[in-house]
Amino acid sequence: MVDMNGNLQFVVGRKVRARRRALGLSQIGLASACHLHFTYVSEIERGEHNVTVQTIARLADGLHTTPAVLLQGIGRPSDPYPGGEMPPDRQRGLLEAALRQVRLDAGLAQGEMAARLGVSQSYVSKYERGQLQLDFAAVGRVCRAAGTTMRDFVRVIDELSL
Repeated sequence: MVDMNGNLQFVVGRKVRARRRALGLSQIGLASACHLHFTYVSEIERGEHNVTVQTIARLADGLHTTPAVLLQGIGRPSDPYPGGEMPPDRQRGLLEAALRQVRLDAGLAQGEMAARLGVSQSYVSKYERGQLQLDFAAVGRVCRAAGTTMRDFVRVIDELSL
């Protein structure tokens, strides 16, 4: 599963999904063409399987391409997220880190942030640990409570993602 960038399976899955969609194929159609079960194709696209070279070859055939195309650009240290998208687990961790950093940059303890938001300290602790997911409006409230903007919040995310 892990390559130099952290999640090879995810990258391969995204490439398979993108190519399948570009061809207008359903997962069932691709699975049939590759002699695979459609749930296996779905799991591959979600990065849940470490596919074999043989499976890559079957997928490439079903997608009317070559295995090299499906593997192209994977593992280059200069590209932290081949395929152009950060894995979801990394996205979640980054959001949590950015929320914490915004609070710390404002010089606030969790209790102070909680008071500004009108919530309990455990609420702040939970969203900073990823146990509570915030929607866009809630992130905006956190930014306002910290005296910052969403634009600055995005800059924090950019800095942390390097």
